[in-house]
Amino acid sequence: MLELSLVFIGLKFVVFAAYGALAASVRQPVISSSAVQNGMRRSVAAAFAVLAAKLAFTQR
Repeated sequence: MLELSLVFIGLKFVVFAAYGALAASVRQPVISSSAVQNGMRRSVAAAFAVLAAKLAFTQR
């Protein structure tokens, strides 16, 4: 069981390290592009609008 735990921890570290490297490599292009930032803002706003509509029409 200890071996499986160590494998899981190792794989989790690899996945998070890859995620961090990807985020670091995408950071500068996202910050420097106003079109990307506007698209992200609109996407988040649309997601909140969909969640708000779902909440508004949910019956108890």
